[in-house]
Amino acid sequence: MYANGGLPAVVIVDCVSFAVSAALILLIRASARPEKADAVTASSAWMRALGEWKSGMRLVKQNDVLATIFVAFGLGLLGEGTFEVGFTPLVIDVIKGGASGAGVLFSAQALGGVVAEALLARMGRQISPRILFSCGLIGLGFADLGFANAARLAPPGIPPLVLAAAFMMFAGFPAVANFTASNGLLQARTEDAYRGRVFGALASIKGLAVLIGIAVGSVTIDRFGVVPVLSVGAAMWIVGGTYALLRLPRSDDSDPPDARGATK
Repeated sequence: MYANGGLPAVVIVDCVSFAVSAALILLIRASARPEKADAVTASSAWMRALGEWKSGMRLVKQNDVLATIFVAFGLGLLGEGTFEVGFTPLVIDVIKGGASGAGVLFSAQALGGVVAEALLARMGRQISPRILFSCGLIGLGFADLGFANAARLAPPGIPPLVLAAAFMMFAGFPAVANFTASNGLLQARTEDAYRGRVFGALASIKGLAVLIGIAVGSVTIDRFGVVPVLSVGAAMWIVGGTYALLRLPRSDDSDPPDARGATK
């Protein structure tokens, strides 16, 4: 699309996709109003939003499962931030894939994600959320590590791009696994009245971690090279997954505990 219609064509199609998504969401007929609990009162919308965020962070601090998910994602997304700035120089300068190669790599990951979603729909109930989440983070780290070092693992020419695409396709599986499991754990471990605050707090932590990773990557890639920096970034997913594997409870208790109490 970019090659034939230029950037305007890509932007227009992207905007249309969001409009279609919004229309489909509007067609949902369900009550989305949660139970009210501890309503935050403030003089302005910004202060109310800040109060809700603080409330969500307090709930996370009191719940070991939620806190573990937050820390694991925070560690991994610090590394993911380095990929935000390192992807293009890696593909262009190291893998020698060019703009078309970048498109192939993005498409490969999307294809892997679609296949993973179909498999998880069938097998997800047979694997505990703890394993799905933790091993998903670890698997994503190894996939990113292979992607970052594809040019070192394959001979020059087309093979590095093919190998990188294979790693990107594989990354779709652990990515879907950890995000699916984390969403399930967050919903199961949080009362309905508090879920918005917890998910909002997680979104802010994710955004902050990626922003820090981008800043660090911007400085370190020029100094140490894109492959070493992205390799360390990939390792952060492995660290986060290992932390979650050790910290999350082994029990598969399906009763959601009180979000205001600690989960031991």
